[in-house]
Amino acid sequence: MSACSFKRKPGRRDYVNTEALFWAETFSKMPMGPKTLLLFLARKGDNYGCSYYKQEDLADNLGCSPRSVQGYLRSLKNYGLVRIIGRCDTQKQISNVYHVIGW
Repeated sequence: MSACSFKRKPGRRDYVNTEALFWAETFSKMPMGPKTLLLFLARKGDNYGCSYYKQEDLADNLGCSPRSVQGYLRSLKNYGLVRIIGRCDTQKQISNVYHVIGW
């Protein structure tokens, strides 16, 4: 038996929505911050373009502050590229759904 008999199962972390990612890369006139967020949401979204992240997690992944993520999300919402859907679980807010609606 080998030293490492653990086989990694393909799952959610391995999934990349390449169709949405290629679509998001076509925006060349967009500022870098919102474009980086759009690329991240497109890459990590499901087949419908939905991503489930807390703003703090988005900030950690992008290497910026949660306040910057709020501004980037506002910009993407104003461009008409992202829809933000709030979610609650027993009167406590949990992660939002970020729906990339353009592609």
